[in-house]
Amino acid sequence: MQFSIRWMLAVTMVVAAGAGLWVATPSWQLGVIELVLIFFVPAFAAVASQNSTGYAKAFWIGVLVSTVLPFGVFFWAIVRGIGDIYPRQGWTVDEWQAASRIITEYGRAIVLSWSFALLIGILCVVAHWFIKLPKKD
Repeated sequence: MQFSIRWMLAVTMVVAAGAGLWVATPSWQLGVIELVLIFFVPAFAAVASQNSTGYAKAFWIGVLVSTVLPFGVFFWAIVRGIGDIYPRQGWTVDEWQAASRIITEYGRAIVLSWSFALLIGILCVVAHWFIKLPKKD
């Protein structure tokens, strides 16, 4: 992956959004933004791992695994929590706001678990370096 201003700005935007979300008070708008962020980060890691080679691919696969696994666990908890509380079809505004607060609660747990993503990516690079076999001529 080559360095570009566009890539740097996208990463800066995601980090700034995550930092802003971390200090904001829970609300339904925050829940919607966190939901978008929660879907964006694993998707970005998947695309980056697909378009990389060598050590960069090992790093992005590590980041992808460390973001997708907590995402799956907490997404299941969000679906169960919202489904148990609101099993009917038509929701009022208050019910939508309560559902987004549930997403915010679990979203913060997902973002906190992602703090280890860079470390796991680096460990995957080290593992790739150790496992990489020399080529025989």
